[in-house]
Amino acid sequence: MIRRPQSTGRVSVLSWSRLVRCMLSCVSLLTLLVSSFLAAAPSAKANGAPVTIILTYLTGVSNFGPETATGVAEVIGAEGEITISVTGLPKLVGESYEVWLINTRTKEAYNGGRFNTDDYQSAMYSQVVEGRIPDIHFSLLVLTVANDGVASSGPGERRSIGGYFPVPVADGQQPTELPYTGGETPDAPQLSLDGLVVLPQSVPKTPLSSSLISNGWSPYVLAATGLAILCAVFVAGIRWERRRVPSRARALSDRGFGSAPRKDPTECGGRGGRSRKGH
Repeated sequence: MIRRPQSTGRVSVLSWSRLVRCMLSCVSLLTLLVSSFLAAAPSAKANGAPVTIILTYLTGVSNFGPETATGVAEVIGAEGEITISVTGLPKLVGESYEVWLINTRTKEAYNGGRFNTDDYQSAMYSQVVEGRIPDIHFSLLVLTVANDGVASSGPGERRSIGGYFPVPVADGQQPTELPYTGGETPDAPQLSLDGLVVLPQSVPKTPLSSSLISNGWSPYVLAATGLAILCAVFVAGIRWERRRVPSRARALSDRGFGSAPRKDPTECGGRGGRSRKGH
């Protein structure tokens, strides 16, 4: 009885199933790595709600720079994080823009660090400090100008764009007084920042995700790198499969699977052989 090959297709199916399982394992590993990366990122909001402040040229506060400059700031006090994106601010030489968080009622101020814009008059600034930012109900965030290499004892006299913190509303009631956020009022009073008490500045820290992004490892680069790794694994699996299936087929053929059984020349009917019966 001739035994026909029944294993070549099965080997291929099993091999492809192993390859698919390998690919799924790689995807799961990549997902776990990305999840761990995002969990360690400073933008995680697990321990504090972010506060968004719109930055514009404030009448009564700003007195330096173009009035068309704008920006957005995000403060997460519990995480000790300040993130600022600005556009339309000229690049400074020998000076930097300094971030100040101010409570205009209690006259307390917190230094949020310095940055400068690029040749396109834009900047993306982020700082994460050890611990948390003091919770003293800040009401104003303003960018001032400070000389490089000189420690600031308070906000400088030259003030660029800024923005007021949103006023919390309790029980659906409107606040009794809204902060002045600029506009067309010509007689808006000039805000006095004299006599401010500067709070101790926390020590900045550089999380893993910040260092990766600052070195060019943006989320898009990380995603492209992961996709390239998966493609490389897939191509390597295909090449391995093509080499593996023929070798399995040859091994099965050598064991007698997939070919007609050899006839014993001593048996009756064999070419050149004689029957043992009758002798």
